[in-house]
Amino acid sequence: MTALRLTLAVAVAAVALAAQASAANAPTTLRYLDISVGATPAFDAGTGEPRPGDRLYLHDALYTWHGTARGARAGRVEATLTFMSSFGPGGGATGEIAGQLFLPGGSIRADGIVRISDGPSRFELPVVGGTGRFAGARGSLHVRDLSPEGDRSAFVVRLLP
Repeated sequence: MTALRLTLAVAVAAVALAAQASAANAPTTLRYLDISVGATPAFDAGTGEPRPGDRLYLHDALYTWHGTARGARAGRVEATLTFMSSFGPGGGATGEIAGQLFLPGGSIRADGIVRISDGPSRFELPVVGGTGRFAGARGSLHVRDLSPEGDRSAFVVRLLP
């Protein structure tokens, strides 16, 4: 009888560990509302149109987001946008964004080249790492501006297992 209980205990533990491993190996999707708190330009003393090499330092607040209403505060974003081209006749510019999403338990790093439009932008950045519970993170960050000014954006983070 003791051997049977021991065998059952081992079996239950093995199933529990397998379930945890399976959950850890599943893709994760995180959704946030990003609201601009401030931006510090580093070009022409903040006047004129940005030129290649000019930078913009972004400071944003993150909230939980389910597509309709802002939820609880979830963290913050610190990012640098470096312009690679000026805004041209087509109304857009190319830039590199390097940013960090600071969340409870860790952070997520995204970095890539994007096309910025005069109106609401949509782009995707690769997730290239993280800290804490997001250490070694890989995946993508999808950004969709919710306003023409770009001061409110929907963030969808898809992390690979």
